[in-house]
Amino acid sequence: MKYLFFDIECCDGNHICSFGYVIIDEKFNIIAKKDLVINPEKPFNLGRDKFNPRIQLAYQEDTFYKQKNFKYFYPTIKELLCNQEYVVLGHSISSDLQYLKIACERYDVDNVDIGVYDTQDFYYQLNKKYKTRSLENIIYDLSIKVENLQEHKSCDDAEMSMLI
Repeated sequence: MKYLFFDIECCDGNHICSFGYVIIDEKFNIIAKKDLVINPEKPFNLGRDKFNPRIQLAYQEDTFYKQKNFKYFYPTIKELLCNQEYVVLGHSISSDLQYLKIACERYDVDNVDIGVYDTQDFYYQLNKKYKTRSLENIIYDLSIKVENLQEHKSCDDAEMSMLI
C-alpha cells in the first residue's frame, strides 16, 4: 500500500499557485516528492488589503508567473489523486478540495472527485481540545522536527502532514 499526501497553496485564497505531494510506502519511506509550481493567472493577495501578508510563499511571484497554468498540470494532478494504488491524505483538506473545484471549473475540466483522509481529523481524535488546528501548531504540539522543511512550500507541507 502507498500513501499520497498533498497540499495546495493559493495566490489569493482561491486560485492555485502550487500543488505539492509526497508519496510514501507503508513504512513511511518517501518514494516521491514534488512541488508543481503553477501560474495562477491572477494577482497575488496574501494578506488583508495587500498589507502584512499572513503567509510567505516558498517562491517569488515572478517564479509562479513564469510557469504554465493549472490546465497544463491538471492531467498529472488528476492521475496522482485518482490513482487506486494510493490512499490520499492532506491537512485541513476541505480547503484544498475547494481550490481544486474552483480551478477545474475555471479551466473547464472535470472535477477531481476523490475520497481523502484529513490529518486534522486524526489529530482531533487524539486531542479533543481542538476541532481545527493548523499544521504548524500540530507540528509544535507533537514536537516534530521540521527544521529542514519550509512552511507554505506545498511539497514540504505535504511532508509535514505525513509526519503528523
